[in-house]
Amino acid sequence: MLTENHITKLFVTYLNKNNYTEISSLTTKQKGFDITAIAPNGKKFYVEVKGETSANENSKRYGKYFTGNQIWSHGAVALFTTLRSMDKPEHQDAQFAMAFPMNHEPMMLYIKKSMDKLGIQVYFVSEDEVRML
Repeated sequence: MLTENHITKLFVTYLNKNNYTEISSLTTKQKGFDITAIAPNGKKFYVEVKGETSANENSKRYGKYFTGNQIWSHGAVALFTTLRSMDKPEHQDAQFAMAFPMNHEPMMLYIKKSMDKLGIQVYFVSEDEVRML
């Protein structure tokens, strides 16, 4: 099971391999976008990340997959956080993305057309691969 911190590390590796630069990442204990970078096209790139289990060892969900309701809640929070940031003048020319574990794909398929219209990239991350929605 992948925590948010684990998915962040895997996605940073993916970005490094795909010519993103100035990559920085935060842990679940820090505030702000989970990953920031400069995309190959020179634009600032912001990524909101979610995991499939809790990173907090004291949590009741630690070591257990999040429930369907929790997955939807986390997805909604990631989307709202991204949309709110897109409206800020300082992010006008930036690119935005969300990175989720593979088990979040069914939820995101419901809104794929909207995500495409908004220009928000959605990635699914596992130990073996990173792929886009």
